[in-house]
Amino acid sequence: MLILTTFGGSADAAYRMARCLQRLYEEGKISLFVMTDCKSAGTLISLGVDEIIMCDGAELGPLDVQLSKPDELEEWMSGLTPIQALANLRT
Repeated sequence: MLILTTFGGSADAAYRMARCLQRLYEEGKISLFVMTDCKSAGTLISLGVDEIIMCDGAELGPLDVQLSKPDELEEWMSGLTPIQALANLRT
């Protein structure tokens, strides 16, 4: 059982963690226990488990990669621009 609380992080690291868990426990069942927030990269990890157990106040968040703004220090923007979001909806 994995207990996870996170506001997000590296999508690449989350993917690697999920694959590592799957390889290490391929004979067993991976359960994820979410007590509070499990956002972005945490949600990506949740896609790699067999079972998700959530408390009443727990939340899985959107998979929205954050990119640094090229001309701002410590500022972030969504990886999904409105144009890309509309294109995805159209598809």
